[in-house]
Amino acid sequence: MPSASTLKEMIKALGRCATTAYPFGPAPTVLEGFRGKIEIDKEKCTACAACVQSCPTGAMSMQQTESSKIIENNYGKCSFCGRCVDVCPEDALRSSNAFELAGADKTMMLSSSEASLARCANCGGQAFPELQLKKMTERVLENVKPETRGEVQADLQKFPRYCVDCRRLLSYRLDTHTQKYY
Repeated sequence: MPSASTLKEMIKALGRCATTAYPFGPAPTVLEGFRGKIEIDKEKCTACAACVQSCPTGAMSMQQTESSKIIENNYGKCSFCGRCVDVCPEDALRSSNAFELAGADKTMMLSSSEASLARCANCGGQAFPELQLKKMTERVLENVKPETRGEVQADLQKFPRYCVDCRRLLSYRLDTHTQKYY
């Protein structure tokens, strides 16, 4: 048997509304740390596909065309776990506060980022996304000792211009240094 004070609180609660009027009233406040719609910053995205590899639901996917790589997020499959945000080396992904994602148009459930591919200097095939090569070069050079920066920079001007197969075939002729400083 509940106590008198508990019964009194129960009777008071009958007169109060326990839920919000949303969606017919104001939207509920979103708390700090809420993981909503994943947004892609197209200026920062290098199409490295780390997000695609880490996505447990397969919501993130990658398509490769003749001249570009396209990273796409399907919000219909997304569980908003935030793993893609955590693994992105360029901080190109972020969780927003947007939670109203329902709609009649399926194209509104997709977001994408496209990065153009560099061509191999030897065979003309697809190499790597241009922005990814640029960021890689910057990172390597900032972490190299100043006395070896010239040698490393010379290697980085040759090496990224070739696809993986041509690097293997032309490794002797490329005249890159066998001792790596990075």
